[in-house]
Amino acid sequence: IHLTLGKAFRNLDQFAKGITHCEASWRIRREHLGEVDLATLDAMIFTGALLRENEQFTEGEKVAREALRLCRATYGDTHAITIRAIESLSRHIGTQSFYHRVFAERPEELERYGLRNRDQEAEKLINEGLRLAETISPPDADRKLQFLRLRAKIMKRQGRLDEAEKALQEVLAISRREPAELRHLIAILAELASVHHAKKEWNEVERLYREAIPFCEQFQGDNSNNLAGLKGNLSAAIYNQDRFEEAHAFAVEAFDHFRQQGAGQDIDVQVAVDQLIRCNTQLAWRLSTAAKPEDRDPKRAVKLARQSTELRPEDSDLWRWLLIAQVEAGEYEQAIKSFAEVEEFSEKKLYRHHLPLAVA
Repeated sequence: IHLTLGKAFRNLDQFAKGITHCEASWRIRREHLGEVDLATLDAMIFTGALLRENEQFTEGEKVAREALRLCRATYGDTHAITIRAIESLSRHIGTQSFYHRVFAERPEELERYGLRNRDQEAEKLINEGLRLAETISPPDADRKLQFLRLRAKIMKRQGRLDEAEKALQEVLAISRREPAELRHLIAILAELASVHHAKKEWNEVERLYREAIPFCEQFQGDNSNNLAGLKGNLSAAIYNQDRFEEAHAFAVEAFDHFRQQGAGQDIDVQVAVDQLIRCNTQLAWRLSTAAKPEDRDPKRAVKLARQSTELRPEDSDLWRWLLIAQVEAGEYEQAIKSFAEVEEFSEKKLYRHHLPLAVA
């Protein structure tokens, strides 16, 4: 029961609660069935996976590495549980390499999580897992797909985009022929979309996210972090095709979800904030300065620009857009106050010649 609950909480993105139940399942099975029983190892591997998804990288890798040691020693390399343990450890190592890249310019985060680039180590495990998945009888087709996905992620990080796209297209084609779990299908579509994003193929990015979103709603409901992340990414794809109103609508949906969840510094939250600010800024500029009077809406422009400064008050460029919107809306006193805000905290001064004449 504990393991089932742990998996349910995982599917709801409630990783901490999932960890509590999985650890209970692992402990109970270890006490009653023994350390190396298949059911015990199953709970152990799943617990490690949830620790990783909860960004507890050191603890998660320790559990995954010990699980693989026990599997090898007890069941040998060609048992299905060992191949699963290899996949789990390769995910731990590959995930850390991903975050090492994300936080490349934030050394405090690298130190906090103990992150370093370990793609070679991960790829070695992936290749071993692929070889073993194909040699057992019957071949473990599902595990092979997971290893191919992991290898494609490494290819993408290394800039081998065409190879990554080819690998993921193969995985997607197999998943369509032999229906995979919705969780895996959503992930495959998102991973393929991220490759096309790196190639700036925005139509294809949009198509893939639009396909993934209904599956995510079916799998996790309409209030999951994963769904919000997909909508934020869809917003970015639409934004890059200059459809700003439509992009803004999806950005608002993503941001509102994280705000309601009370999320703070998670990387997905920061991506959602970044995208909403991009959309706000572009719309505020267009609504303030459109050539045709009927396309202008200065009051809405002020509202959008003000929200951006509230989300990121240290960014002087955002105060500049607010200032311009306020001038176009005839809010001259507020514009002067915005200019004072910029001068007070910004290292990059917004000099008077940047201001519309009405303010000067």
